Amino acid sequence: MEEQPLYRLGCQSYPLNNSGNLNNHIIHKQSRINTNSIQTCPPKKMMLINTLNLFVFKYIRIIEMLGVLMRIFSFSLVSWMGAESPFLFVWAFNTTDAVILSWCSILKKDRAYTLLNVFWIIVGVVGMLRASRFSIFDFKSVATHFLTQVIALFS
Repeated sequence: MEEQPLYRLGCQSYPLNNSGNLNNHIIHKQSRINTNSIQTCPPKKMMLINTLNLFVFKYIRIIEMLGVLMRIFSFSLVSWMGAESPFLFVWAFNTTDAVILSWCSILKKDRAYTLLNVFWIIVGVVGMLRASRFSIFDFKSVATHFLTQVIALFS
């Protein structure tokens, strides 16, 4: 009988279906022990990350679609509004979707999309700094500028 592939999180292993996704209805701790290495439970901080990873992995298609729709919205906003676009808001929104899509592509072990979206995170941070006219001594004006753009977008 063929052994079912597993997704390992800390001291827990979760079965994957044929397409490499977690089985939604079967999530349980495996009783098999790997004799080649002793696996210990991760610390509490790692358990939070593992829990978040499991959540993202379980709903990865929905989360990816949310990231793609966010990217479409941000670029549509710039295309539609042109020079009057709230660029700081758009860069922050675009960087957030890049983080979402990077996380998904890292979990899927897709190197090309991980590289692409991590690049967009870096571009987004630079874009936010430029759009906010970043000054290391003037954090209040950056926050005010961002909030003004968000308010202008929805008014």
